Amino acid sequence: MNAYFETVYALSNIKRFSTHQVNHIQNVAMHSFNCAMICLYIVDVDKIDCDKAILLQKVLFHDLPEGVLGDIPAPTRNYSKELHAKIKEVETEMMTAMFKDIPVNYTKWTIEAKQGPEGEIVALSDLIERLIYLSQEKRSGNQVTNAVYNDTTAKLKTKTFRELLKKYPTAAEIIFHYLSKVQS
Repeated sequence: MNAYFETVYALSNIKRFSTHQVNHIQNVAMHSFNCAMICLYIVDVDKIDCDKAILLQKVLFHDLPEGVLGDIPAPTRNYSKELHAKIKEVETEMMTAMFKDIPVNYTKWTIEAKQGPEGEIVALSDLIERLIYLSQEKRSGNQVTNAVYNDTTAKLKTKTFRELLKKYPTAAEIIFHYLSKVQS
């Protein structure tokens, strides 16, 4: 039980974008909360028929492994498909070990957070939250995060995300709003 709660509490101590100088410090717990609020907003405004309990479980658990591993920067995590797969394997092993001695097992919510109908909303909210944070950094004059911002906007142009934005028009509105704020 201790490992679970220590990991949950660790999320508030883990700095996101740890390899970049940022003007506004954000931790993983803040990010997860923001993602949850974005998920609910998209689902409610677009009147999406989904299981909100599953949605909230997935979004709250989507970055739980970072409580043990830390926030592995995207360039490192995505360096190769093999490395990405190995990180996922280690996350699964760590989460399985953490939950084996407590009466509930949240491994599924952690590992499958971005899978299924609710998972695609989690994936979309994760990217939107990153865009909002980075647009705030850019508007406050931080040019250090330009590469991450550009990587984020490039992901929005992929076929996968273009299809999601057609499916969830409110998400597209949020993204357009924050992109236009940076451009002006």
